Amino acid sequence: LGLDFCLHTVNYDVHYLQSANADWQYAAGVSGMWQYSENLGEEYLIPSYRLFDAGIFASVTRQFHNLTLSGGLRYDIRRLHSYEQEDEGELRFTDFTRNFQGLTGSVGAIYNVTPKLNIRLNLSKGFRAPNLSELGSNGEHEGTFRYELGNRHLSPEHSWQLDFGIDYSSEIIFMQLSLFANHISN
Repeated sequence: LGLDFCLHTVNYDVHYLQSANADWQYAAGVSGMWQYSENLGEEYLIPSYRLFDAGIFASVTRQFHNLTLSGGLRYDIRRLHSYEQEDEGELRFTDFTRNFQGLTGSVGAIYNVTPKLNIRLNLSKGFRAPNLSELGSNGEHEGTFRYELGNRHLSPEHSWQLDFGIDYSSEIIFMQLSLFANHISN
């Protein structure tokens, strides 16, 4: 077989949601993934690898008469280990380990001007660790007719987003206007 690999994946998610009363809601939890991938074929684009992701999060929402406030935080870690692999006696992939961590969060508000008209405002911070293809690929990608070469020194992406929106809904019409600005680094 040309392309043949075995990928084992375990996803997990445990969360707790509590409505203390009609005005407050809390949520907290842990989620993540474990993966082990092994190249078994004669052709390969990425090395065999082992990956572990974990994230812990919490959020709170507070309802006032015409105003809803919400906020949340999440902390993530990723540990990725890529295995050395040879192709016809030549080193194709080097052995490397990368660890990433990042904090994400958001705070937002929805104001009910009338029962049919809402104004929304949200500020959020994001984080994305590079995946194995971006870090360790080394080979021809047959589906795209190109040669891909990863960079194991990539840094994680960090972002900030501000968004503002207005929405109107009635029995016969729904209208929404959303404006947003993003700043993404790395």
